[in-house]
Amino acid sequence: MRMKKSIIIFLLVNLTTASACLGQAWKAHMDSARLSKEAKNLDKAVNHYTEVYGLLPPDSALSGTRLTVSKQLGELLSALNDYDNAAKFYLEAASIIGKTDGKNGAYARNLALLGQLYFRIAQYAKSERCFLEVKNIWEQVGSKKSAEYASSCNNLGGLYTATGAYGKAEAMHVEAKEIREQLLGKDHADYAQSCNNLAALYKDIGQYEKAEPLALEAKEIRGRVLGKEAPAYAISCTNLANIYRDLGRYDQAEELYIEAKRVREKAFTKKSSTYASSCNILADLYYYKQEYSKAEPLYLEAREIRGQLSGKKSYEYGQSCNNLATLYKDMGAYEQAEQLALEAKEIYDAVLTPDHASHAIINNNLGALYFAMARYKEAERHLLRARTSWEK
Repeated sequence: MRMKKSIIIFLLVNLTTASACLGQAWKAHMDSARLSKEAKNLDKAVNHYTEVYGLLPPDSALSGTRLTVSKQLGELLSALNDYDNAAKFYLEAASIIGKTDGKNGAYARNLALLGQLYFRIAQYAKSERCFLEVKNIWEQVGSKKSAEYASSCNNLGGLYTATGAYGKAEAMHVEAKEIREQLLGKDHADYAQSCNNLAALYKDIGQYEKAEPLALEAKEIRGRVLGKEAPAYAISCTNLANIYRDLGRYDQAEELYIEAKRVREKAFTKKSSTYASSCNILADLYYYKQEYSKAEPLYLEAREIRGQLSGKKSYEYGQSCNNLATLYKDMGAYEQAEQLALEAKEIYDAVLTPDHASHAIINNNLGALYFAMARYKEAERHLLRARTSWEK
């Protein structure tokens, strides 16, 4: 009998010791993850948080630690452009908050991050569901005159602009701008954001007389309030340049694109997605001006960066392939153009939903390329596919 008690005590001691060791292990990884993140070693931080996630016991599914780890992994993986896995952790974080505290402000903030992530990877229907739910929560929790509600309107406005629902987009951006002006005044970065986004919308629908003054106002506020080295100032430079480009005022556009590229290089380095976007959009300008020798190295630089950051099967990399293909077609380098256009098409087929506009664009570009190469049957096939996509 005494021996049985000794065995039971021994087992309990060992289980307790093992549990304590596991607890010490995940706490050590938590500390290492935090330090790695502070040192901007994001890959290492992800590895440590992943270790913590695996070491947490099954009964911790709704714990504060599990919530923290899920949120951190979502944030870090998103920063590393691993959007699919980031979405999984943001979803888990939202689920934990919803089950433990209900659909409160913390739940809404996490869901907004998930909506932004879906927006980045062009999963617009999922993004809209998230943003609409967030907007409804802030209306219920606070009011329609809160900063959070205005932010929800702004997010929906950006989404509707991207999907061509311009009437809805204008209503959302105007509402956000009005709320922000009342709450914060005109000398605030959030008000400038609303001016900037409305300007981008009016540019897209060709209302340049409304777009230019709003873009100028946003740029002036951001330069004064945030400084001319701020990433948001670079965004305003880019949006104003887009307006001037469309109006044929190429010299003004070029100056602003170069300024935005300089700011982004300083703020994010040359190995960032925003810097790659600046390379790409400046290349677009040179393409429009038929300055192909200036456009090509910028397109190539953007594609290289995107390949390193997002992988050679990502939508962004496919866009760069398509841009280069269009350039080479106009330069008469048809073989290079075909190879790149087909690569872009393969990527789009793999990562985009069937109704995405990029399918029509790449088929149209392939049709134009094959027509230029006198391969008329192939040209007809792709042009018909493009028309079918646009008719949906």
